Amino acid sequence: MPDACDLPREQGLTWPRARQALLRCACCAALLFAAHSGLQPRSHIDLYPSYVAARLANEGLWEHIYHPTVWLFRESDDPVWNQRGRALLAPQPLLETSFVYHPWYLQGLRPIAALVPYASFQASWIVLNRLCIVAIGLALALLLRAERWRDQLLLTLVLAFASTSIDSVDVGQNELPALSFALFAALAWRSRAPLWLGGLLAACAWACKPWCAALIVLPFVLRGLRAGVMTAAGLGFAMVILPELCMPAALMRDYRAALAGMAGMSNIAFNNVSLLASLERLTTPDWLQRLDDWAPHVAPLWSRVLAHSLTLILFASGAWVWWRRRPAVRYTIAAYLAFMLVPLGICWTHYFVFAFPLACLCTFDERSRWLLRAAGFALLALLFGLMEFLQIGGHPLWTALLQPAVHPWQHATPMLLLVATCFAALSLAPRDAHDTR
Repeated sequence: MPDACDLPREQGLTWPRARQALLRCACCAALLFAAHSGLQPRSHIDLYPSYVAARLANEGLWEHIYHPTVWLFRESDDPVWNQRGRALLAPQPLLETSFVYHPWYLQGLRPIAALVPYASFQASWIVLNRLCIVAIGLALALLLRAERWRDQLLLTLVLAFASTSIDSVDVGQNELPALSFALFAALAWRSRAPLWLGGLLAACAWACKPWCAALIVLPFVLRGLRAGVMTAAGLGFAMVILPELCMPAALMRDYRAALAGMAGMSNIAFNNVSLLASLERLTTPDWLQRLDDWAPHVAPLWSRVLAHSLTLILFASGAWVWWRRRPAVRYTIAAYLAFMLVPLGICWTHYFVFAFPLACLCTFDERSRWLLRAAGFALLALLFGLMEFLQIGGHPLWTALLQPAVHPWQHATPMLLLVATCFAALSLAPRDAHDTR
């Protein structure tokens, strides 16, 4: 029997099925919050810029939100940002990181920052991320057609206790909200839901992470050319044109400068597992001494050209394999979400939560071939121990099983395994039952 996600769009969502899904989510949330109760998060070094930026926006200080990005433009350190940041975060320290998200994301945070102090903002963020884990577990269950609560609970806990997910929550990142929006956008485009619903969810993912703009390709694949053009036009207007029309000029000017600055940025810290960083490590003699140096730099031209060329070759090859074989839609969605990480110049380890749908599908799908299951299990195991694998002196158990990465090529392993699993999914995954090709 074909998966629910692979059925024709005439298959609708009934109230009994929705009620069962909500009950399963409630059970998963209760058990997840109980299991996570002992985890002690860190000081959320990547969360505070969102709070500070939202407070500055509430005060009308638009020119101090993107421009003083100490992480991107160290020579442009802004005393207003530093002064307000120290006052709002006290007694927590002010660390060197920046606000780089979409202006719509900033607007969404403004009312929250106006109502609560930073400590409450931190606590709320932890709760939100845990709820996103539950939502992603539901989406994965829909992709796998695993409608028993124990299956959904397993998927939820697998995601919750992986090092990539824990790292994302610990440092105050927003990959989990972005992934939940992206997954449900893909499910909405695959179903008979109106196009605007998938577009709205994709816009939310885009607001969380600028590189989620790549979701604009999915409606072309899932709904066809006409629907894809309509969705792309709507997203482009909402996320690119409309902010220019209705937001302060200083804010948009500095946001464009921040995007331009990030375009060529890289570093060779241990938790940047991008293709670009892997290429740089091969020609950086002292890279082992710079594993904890998160200072960004403009990558050499040769490495950027090579990284972009390899990305184009991989994308073209993957598109050709998909076109020739047309694997099941759920695998198309999961492989594309994972592949969105390949072009990034800076791909932190916590970004790899976007590979979870692919790893879970390949591992747990009853229709997966043994070779595809092996690839999925390898990727899933890496996601569980990614931090220990990359850090020198990782967890003793992981070190006993596999020595931490001490060679440049080992730091390329996560991205290579992700790409290999994407191609395995496109080549070996079952096809849609209603595909007439």
